[in-house]
Amino acid sequence: MATATAASEGARSSAFTGELLVVIGPPGARRTSLLRDLAERLRPAGDALRLDDPDAGLDAAARVRMWSALRRTAEAGATVIAACTSAESAGAAPHRTVLLPR
Repeated sequence: MATATAASEGARSSAFTGELLVVIGPPGARRTSLLRDLAERLRPAGDALRLDDPDAGLDAAARVRMWSALRRTAEAGATVIAACTSAESAGAAPHRTVLLPR
């Protein structure tokens, strides 16, 4: 839990407005806690969209479209925080990436 706490404490709301932040790591309580903590810290700057495994069950083409849509949503001024299990899944979509150790 120390990693998740340190990452969320380092978050500054203005640094993530208009960005897609992706947390990559194994599913579980640590990743879920980090998503929740980041969304709570970023909320004063506006709404933070929080998604856990948004690409689960999608084929490759749908996955690319979904991540592109999330990036466009962020670039339109939203703060988007998503989690997935592999860096390959998100591709080049994230503005920032947090890697959780396995």
